[in-house]
Amino acid sequence: MDINSKKSKLEIKTILLVALLLSLGFSFADIGNSIKNEHISTPRTSDVELIDKVYAFTTSNSSLFFDKSLYFEEFTYYYISVMVVTPHQCAMNIILWDPEDDKYEIYYRENMNQGENSEIPFGTALSGNYSMLFDVELEYNLNIRIKIEEGEGCLRNNIDPEAFEERELYNVKKFYDGESVQDYIYLKTDYYYYFYFGRVSAISANKSYDVDLNYTITCPEDIGYIIYENKALPEVTEIISFKFGTAIQGLYSVYLTIYCEVPHVNIAYAVIEGSKISDVINGTEPEPTNETDTPTFIVSIPKEWTIGFVAIIGVLVLIVIGVVIYHRKRNVLNLNL
Repeated sequence: MDINSKKSKLEIKTILLVALLLSLGFSFADIGNSIKNEHISTPRTSDVELIDKVYAFTTSNSSLFFDKSLYFEEFTYYYISVMVVTPHQCAMNIILWDPEDDKYEIYYRENMNQGENSEIPFGTALSGNYSMLFDVELEYNLNIRIKIEEGEGCLRNNIDPEAFEERELYNVKKFYDGESVQDYIYLKTDYYYYFYFGRVSAISANKSYDVDLNYTITCPEDIGYIIYENKALPEVTEIISFKFGTAIQGLYSVYLTIYCEVPHVNIAYAVIEGSKISDVINGTEPEPTNETDTPTFIVSIPKEWTIGFVAIIGVLVLIVIGVVIYHRKRNVLNLNL
């Protein structure tokens, strides 16, 4: 086989290898984008068949326990309804345990009469199997309808759906008394951002409802903004919010601390980009745009694509160097011959 034939085959192999690497690069980019889109997608609908049934409570068996048999999705409201359906009266206590076996006393009512429906909201911080105890104080045997149904995502009905999809931060977290959490978010300059907070887990009437928060924002130049100090959170499902105008672009630190008088409380919080405040750039107004000027297009390349292309370019450079070295060695050998 002559040298030209070998050279031609080598070039074909090189082209095929480059095509394969490009294909792999695009595949990695697609996978990265899919992961990113999955991360910002709305919570999935629960596959569990929720409860809607009448149960008998008797003087000899006055409690009903669901042991790890209720599967709840994270960041989602579930509504527990109880109603006496016989001509009787009772006291009702409801306790819930999350997948980590942490206890929430979510409801107590001393006098429940026939036909009086009580609905208790509980927003989840974790996905998994929950346990629930319905404990009744009664004088006579009676029947109670219990219904558990899935609702909307926590905070979702307070935020525009399109704006929520482009959120800067969203979480529902289980807090202990005095626990703090620090998050980092990248904010643009001269923009309003909307901050939302809400208690999403119900608290029993025989417990203290008091839940307070501290909240501080620190900008990239280490300027701290105290937003709340011992701010009382409203009732479950209600929210507080504020808007914050930025003067600096970059990575902001947000620091949230929760104080409560119960073992655990679930708090939902979110940061949503709002409107642009000003067109001032570095203290000066931008010059008017000449309509005859050619428009400038800015292309935004996803991070996953960038990583893939950098890897491919590096491999291609190594291949080119290898081919050059190979041909030089072959030429030297041919000259020696």
